[in-house]
Amino acid sequence: MLNNSYVQYAEKRANPNNYLDYEDEFVEPEKVVNIEQGCVICNSDVKGNKNSGYYCEKCNLMFSENNISNAKK
Repeated sequence: MLNNSYVQYAEKRANPNNYLDYEDEFVEPEKVVNIEQGCVICNSDVKGNKNSGYYCEKCNLMFSENNISNAKK
Protein backbone atom coordinates (compact mmCIF):
# COMPACT_ATOMS: atom_id res chain seq x y z
CA MET A 1 0.00 0.00 0.00
CA LEU A 2 1.31 3.44 -0.88
CA ASN A 3 1.91 6.07 1.76
CA ASN A 4 -0.66 8.46 0.31
CA SER A 5 -3.93 8.94 2.16
CA TYR A 6 -5.98 9.32 -1.04
CA VAL A 7 -4.61 6.12 -2.60
CA GLN A 8 -5.17 4.25 0.68
CA TYR A 9 -8.77 5.51 0.73
CA ALA A 10 -9.39 4.48 -2.88
CA GLU A 11 -7.85 1.04 -2.36
CA LYS A 12 -10.39 0.32 0.39
CA ARG A 13 -13.28 0.94 -2.00
CA ALA A 14 -14.97 -1.94 -3.84
CA ASN A 15 -13.33 -1.49 -7.25
CA PRO A 16 -9.96 0.30 -7.11
CA ASN A 17 -9.33 0.02 -10.87
CA ASN A 18 -9.69 3.76 -11.32
CA TYR A 19 -8.70 5.77 -8.27
CA LEU A 20 -10.10 8.99 -9.73
CA ASP A 21 -13.66 7.59 -9.45
CA TYR A 22 -13.53 8.25 -5.72
CA GLU A 23 -11.96 11.69 -5.83
CA ASP A 24 -15.23 13.56 -5.18
CA GLU A 25 -15.96 11.79 -1.89
CA PHE A 26 -12.38 11.86 -0.55
CA VAL A 27 -11.63 14.02 2.49
CA GLU A 28 -8.04 14.53 3.63
CA PRO A 29 -7.64 13.25 7.21
CA GLU A 30 -7.14 15.94 9.82
CA LYS A 31 -3.96 16.06 11.84
CA VAL A 32 -4.14 15.18 15.53
CA VAL A 33 -2.70 17.90 17.74
CA ASN A 34 -1.55 17.75 21.33
CA ILE A 35 -2.67 20.59 23.61
CA GLU A 36 -0.65 20.75 26.79
CA GLN A 37 -2.69 21.19 29.97
CA GLY A 38 -5.88 21.27 27.92
CA CYS A 39 -8.07 19.18 30.25
CA VAL A 40 -10.29 21.35 32.43
CA ILE A 41 -10.71 18.54 34.98
CA CYS A 42 -7.19 17.20 35.63
CA ASN A 43 -5.09 19.79 33.72
CA SER A 44 -3.30 17.09 31.70
CA ASP A 45 -2.64 17.05 27.94
CA VAL A 46 -5.44 16.39 25.45
CA LYS A 47 -5.08 15.07 21.89
CA GLY A 48 -7.43 15.49 18.96
CA ASN A 49 -8.71 17.95 16.41
CA LYS A 50 -11.62 20.30 15.84
CA ASN A 51 -13.88 17.79 14.06
CA SER A 52 -13.44 14.68 16.20
CA GLY A 53 -12.93 16.39 19.56
CA TYR A 54 -10.13 16.28 22.10
CA TYR A 55 -9.41 13.24 24.27
CA CYS A 56 -7.97 13.24 27.78
CA GLU A 57 -6.41 9.83 28.41
CA LYS A 58 -6.22 10.36 32.17
CA CYS A 59 -9.93 11.19 32.57
CA ASN A 60 -11.02 8.98 29.64
CA LEU A 61 -13.25 11.80 28.35
CA MET A 62 -13.77 13.59 25.05
CA PHE A 63 -14.09 17.38 24.96
CA SER A 64 -15.21 19.76 22.25
CA GLU A 65 -12.99 22.68 21.29
CA ASN A 66 -15.11 25.02 23.41
CA ASN A 67 -14.53 22.95 26.56
CA ILE A 68 -10.76 22.58 26.57
CA SER A 69 -8.55 24.83 28.64
CA ASN A 70 -6.99 27.73 26.76
CA ALA A 71 -3.80 27.54 28.84
CA LYS A 72 -1.45 26.26 26.10
CA LYS A 73 -3.39 26.57 22.80
